[in-house]
Amino acid sequence: MWQDVADLEGFRKFAEDNRRLGYRGIVLTHPSHVALANEVLTPSPEKVDHCRRMIAAFRAAEAAGSGPVDFEGQHIDLAHAKRAEGIIELAAAVAKN
Repeated sequence: MWQDVADLEGFRKFAEDNRRLGYRGIVLTHPSHVALANEVLTPSPEKVDHCRRMIAAFRAAEAAGSGPVDFEGQHIDLAHAKRAEGIIELAAAVAKN
């Protein structure tokens, strides 16, 4: 939790560091942090598109009787598809609000 309400640049760095660690949300102590938190933590349209393609590739492989698959040069499996679904759900939730 970031407690220095006036230090928005510090909060931005804090939020970016947490995003890199895999966090999808953050506890806020002041309303002035809401827009910045949404900006930093909301997946980009490019990331959402990547996730949609990844899920489609995994589901196609799964339908063909395979689990893991090569997707754009990377090995993916069910865990990757589930994570991608979570990213899409997060983007949809933020867009709804």
